[in-house]
Amino acid sequence: MRDLLIHIGYPKTATTFLQKNVYPHLNSYRYLGKDDELSDMSLKRYLNFIAWLAYGPEEDLIKAFKCFDDVIKEEEVRRYKNIDSEIPLFLSFEPFLGLILMPINYSVAVMTADPQLVFSRLAKFGKEYNYNIKLMLFDRNPKELMHSSYAQLYPFMMKAKPLCSLKSYLNSMLNLEYMQLNGKYFFKDELLKVLLNHFDKKNIFQFNYEEFFLRNNKDQIDSFKFLLHLDFDILSVLWKKENVRQKDKNVKIGHKRHWKKNNRNLIGSLKAAWSTFSINYYKHDKLKVFIKWDEECDDLFKEIEKKVRNTDDN
Repeated sequence: MRDLLIHIGYPKTATTFLQKNVYPHLNSYRYLGKDDELSDMSLKRYLNFIAWLAYGPEEDLIKAFKCFDDVIKEEEVRRYKNIDSEIPLFLSFEPFLGLILMPINYSVAVMTADPQLVFSRLAKFGKEYNYNIKLMLFDRNPKELMHSSYAQLYPFMMKAKPLCSLKSYLNSMLNLEYMQLNGKYFFKDELLKVLLNHFDKKNIFQFNYEEFFLRNNKDQIDSFKFLLHLDFDILSVLWKKENVRQKDKNVKIGHKRHWKKNNRNLIGSLKAAWSTFSINYYKHDKLKVFIKWDEECDDLFKEIEKKVRNTDDN
């Protein structure tokens, strides 16, 4: 059985930075995921498979599984010129969670992907095609994750009336049934419950964005290096230009990001975050829209969290 490690997200946890600066340089894995030269759409066949896991009819899964296995093999040959089943594979592709957390049909309306269905089918694919699937997850403070995710997808949110402002987006998570599923999985514990239903605990590797990137937690960095068999200093990659780590461990970080392309590296993003921190908003660069998180947003967030926890208790 061949190991297949998949970095599934969360979105907005410096995944692009890792895809650009770390993953293409792995020696102990064959990396088949997105890198600096590839956009999500250039790996459209991966995206099609994830969409099939979420929305495809049961009778077509055999065909979808065969297609994805072929895609993996073709991508390995394209990048490495052969197939070597002794070397584990590594895939980093955020839409595994992006489709669940940001359920938008970019041109029409809102959809919802059920992670129970997505990950049960992914586990079934691994068993049927002899892959030992392991999952890597970077989580983040859910409030920051909601805020940052909304700001990035603002132009698309505007196409769906229930999501046309940050407050209406949070209200929809609180009151609309098809969005409550979406809101629930911004909380990492809820997602982990799903993953543990379908994958062995020893095959799930969890890291935290704030601890890893902002505080350089040694245990987290050492675990990351061990998992990926890194033979270089990860800290020198994370802070290769200059050290701007935040000393205040309670600081909340956001950043200004162009909705189509992020030209900043991690350091640039953190600098932009600090420049906007005092008034706590995200600025949509293209549309010059300030997306502020205020006390009303805080109240809505608390209600969402309370509803999620109460649902679990029941």
